Amino acid sequence: MVCSKGIYHLENSVNNITLDRLRLRFPGEFEEAFREDYFRKSLSQLRLGLVLGTALYALFGILDVWIFPDMRTKTWFVRYVLVCPVCLLTLLFTFSRHFKKHMQISVLAAVLVGGAGIIAMMVIVRSPINYFHYAGMLLVIMYSYTFSKLRFIYTALASWMLVGLYEVAALWIMNAPLPAILNDNFFYISANLIGMFSCYHRELYMRKDFLQTMMIKGLEERKYLGEKEKIFRDLHDGIGGITTNISLLAEVGQKATSPEDIKKTLGTIAELSREGLVEIRNIMHSFDATRKTWQTMAAELRRQGSAMIEPHGISFDIRTSIDLDHDQPDSFLWLNLFRIYKEALTNVMKHAKARAVNVDLNITGKRLVLSICDDGVGISNGRSLGRGLANMKTRAQEIGGKLNITSEKGTTVYLELPRALQYSV
Repeated sequence: MVCSKGIYHLENSVNNITLDRLRLRFPGEFEEAFREDYFRKSLSQLRLGLVLGTALYALFGILDVWIFPDMRTKTWFVRYVLVCPVCLLTLLFTFSRHFKKHMQISVLAAVLVGGAGIIAMMVIVRSPINYFHYAGMLLVIMYSYTFSKLRFIYTALASWMLVGLYEVAALWIMNAPLPAILNDNFFYISANLIGMFSCYHRELYMRKDFLQTMMIKGLEERKYLGEKEKIFRDLHDGIGGITTNISLLAEVGQKATSPEDIKKTLGTIAELSREGLVEIRNIMHSFDATRKTWQTMAAELRRQGSAMIEPHGISFDIRTSIDLDHDQPDSFLWLNLFRIYKEALTNVMKHAKARAVNVDLNITGKRLVLSICDDGVGISNGRSLGRGLANMKTRAQEIGGKLNITSEKGTTVYLELPRALQYSV
């Protein structure tokens, strides 16, 4: 029961949670859970991105030989001694148990080092052709918004810091011509705005998907725990009660001295044993997902009804109409429907003094109707269903249905289950 309450609390918390769209943040423990989920889903892609980014950064060193061979030594120092080792160290750090805590900061630092390396090579070259290096900066900005797996706030911070660093280098170190600065800024600012828009909505979608996934898991676990608890209750109330009675009767039989008393006790034990086998068979059916179809349900109702009613000299007839070839019953519906059915037939055997029982099962895409009619003395003539009636109505409510019992000429048990509600837990 503790687990069930925990799931109910979680589901209610998810339903009531509000996402801060401006900061892209959940309150409290939900933010921690999202970051854990984000890290788990991003780690392999981040590692692949670091390998790809480092490889491309190194391969572009070939262009240094062709475009500015005189500065090759200095540009290669930036590429292969400063930037690429930092990227590789970041890649190695992803395998550390401490990386999860420092993921965003460490990747942010790697992106800044990569972009700063491009700007440093601009400063080193100091040539008109240097102004074409804006393409390298664009690649770093694109990488930041895609392969880096940084969350929105970090990737926007990294990209705008690189733009600011470029402004400092272009205006106060390189003294770049105004047309070149305007050209570069046009592309850098445009790339940042496009990247921010895309990254923001990607993370917003991921956060919404995270909430939906949590809600679905909560509902599934709630349903599973509900089914599990009901089955445990049925085992306790069904098999548990039967075995207790058998044990008590066995003790009575051991003490009995009259052959008639012993025979009577053994007969009762045999009847309880058969009832226990029926209980076990029903529970096995509830677990056997491969056999749970509407057709097998109808067949099992026919078999069980015949086995219970006909040995008592009562005629039994069942008519079924199934206008549905999909959306088969789950174990929760299966087990509760059979409990209601068995309780109704048991009352017929014990109290009705009936000569005939007629069962109708009608299943369509909109509803399920189960009707059990007998021609016995009826409730008004002194028959009382006692606790059994309350249990039947409770089970009907648990599967989203409504149970009515009328007694005119005999007794009619009528269960109607709207198809839209039948899987309620």
